[in-house]
Amino acid sequence: MEETAREDAAQPLERRVLLACALGLFALSLLLRLLGIGWGLPNEFRHQSLHPDELIIAGHAVLKPYFLPDFYNYGTTYLTLLKLGTDAGTAYGWIPTGENVPEWQTLGAVHLTGRVISAFCGALTVLLVFLLCLQFTNILGALLASLALTVAPGHLVHSQFQTTDALSTLLAAAALFAMVRWLKREDPAPKGAFLMALWVGLFAGTRYSGIVLILLAVGLVLWRCKRERPFQMALATLGGAAVGFVVATPGLILQTSSFVRDFLYESGHVRTGHGIVFAETPTGFLYHLGNLFEGFGWIQTLAAAFGLLLLARTRSLAAYAIVGYALLYYLLIGSAEVKFLRYTLPLLPALCVGVAILAGTFHERDKWSKAVPAAIMLAIGLNVVSPGGAVSLLHFMRIQDPRDRIAEYVRQVRQPGETVGFVTTPWFYTPPLFPDTGLPGENERLERMKQYDPTLVVHVRDEKVVPWDVGLLQQERPTYICISTFEYIDYRRIQEPHFVSFLEQLPEDYELIAWAWGGTLQEDSPPAATREALDSLFLGSGSDRRYPLTHDMMYIQPTVCVLKRKAN
Repeated sequence: MEETAREDAAQPLERRVLLACALGLFALSLLLRLLGIGWGLPNEFRHQSLHPDELIIAGHAVLKPYFLPDFYNYGTTYLTLLKLGTDAGTAYGWIPTGENVPEWQTLGAVHLTGRVISAFCGALTVLLVFLLCLQFTNILGALLASLALTVAPGHLVHSQFQTTDALSTLLAAAALFAMVRWLKREDPAPKGAFLMALWVGLFAGTRYSGIVLILLAVGLVLWRCKRERPFQMALATLGGAAVGFVVATPGLILQTSSFVRDFLYESGHVRTGHGIVFAETPTGFLYHLGNLFEGFGWIQTLAAAFGLLLLARTRSLAAYAIVGYALLYYLLIGSAEVKFLRYTLPLLPALCVGVAILAGTFHERDKWSKAVPAAIMLAIGLNVVSPGGAVSLLHFMRIQDPRDRIAEYVRQVRQPGETVGFVTTPWFYTPPLFPDTGLPGENERLERMKQYDPTLVVHVRDEKVVPWDVGLLQQERPTYICISTFEYIDYRRIQEPHFVSFLEQLPEDYELIAWAWGGTLQEDSPPAATREALDSLFLGSGSDRRYPLTHDMMYIQPTVCVLKRKAN
């Protein structure tokens, strides 16, 4: 009797502890995801965001009717939320509009609205991952896994962009949670299967690669119900997934031809590559390991792998849901030629379960086994304070961006009539020396550049801009040349012939006069612009590595330099 009374008294205490942990995780995650949310917003000198996708997403969300964006490179759930937020902001005044309001101010407020949506999605994902992990292990394991996601550099940074990534990761966590809860029920029914699959369909309709979870859900339902109404349950699952997909992206029905056009384009795009960005890089199965090491942490990733192995050994259907999803999703993105770090984000909820299993299991063993959760706690701390960790990245997002600093520097030192050259067509990665550097169309950007300032030059051959063409040095002979990390590291990796010839000629005519990275503007005594000097500048040397170097994490902090023509 006394033991039962103690257990009954402990239950409210445990619930209060769980509630406190859940609310604390959500609050901390949201706070961190709001700290850098003003990064790269438009200003009077730069009329577009520094993120290359935000203008495209905002345009198709705000300027198109509800549910008809005519843009289906990915699902439209986020575009619908952004349009709702924009309409509310216009009505209630946090998005300024009117004839006297510059367009860039309105656009900046739209981006900020979308970023707040992403921040809430990111924080909700941490909360939902905590609840998901509790389905498999104890509070300590769930708490450590959720904290790992809270400070995961990739998730932290991408939850502050006006993009679909934070929402799709949230829906991945929701779909996995719904599947696990349903698979653990003692009395599965078609209605429950339908509701569970609804979340799976919402995820797949927001991130097309989530289709693998639909296949997995149908397989697990057939396995679970193989002795009782298996086909009825499978049809209910397929029906729920179909409804969820259409709710997420109603254009499947409302704009079928446009949906098919963009879906096929995106499918072909991920198979063929993204220009030279991923040219001559390792297979996606290896490359995404590097993405996970940088975006989640290498200790966390390895801990997750071991934890998922432990989970698979339980041979429960709920375990197969988590492990099966992790394997299928990784196989899908690993086989693609486009290897952005953000593609790994929907994998994180499953990896967090692995971290939770490992930490929780070893915590309950002998005292020496407690070194495992202690090591995970240490890894979480390193993800906060390391050079590529949360503190460093949030610092990058709160200071003046290197592109803006270099543009400001060039405006100060440049004399009337002096020209500035670009080694590629200017875009989001170059200093904004004309206001429309962030426009998506190359020809449109070049036209705006010529109209704004004819002394800004690129080298054109056969009516096309040829990146790193030595003709820029021999014919245009600009007074200054601006180069950014995005323009340098990919061409360097593939040893593109124009790039090699350009760098052979460059030191004879130019010297480095300034560069910016990590919140600093450096003006050294001018060294020659040698290959070694530029390698050190863009890649770092020794302990001075440049963080981050993955393409879509580098959005927030590229290195940018200025070279000046030597006096003859």
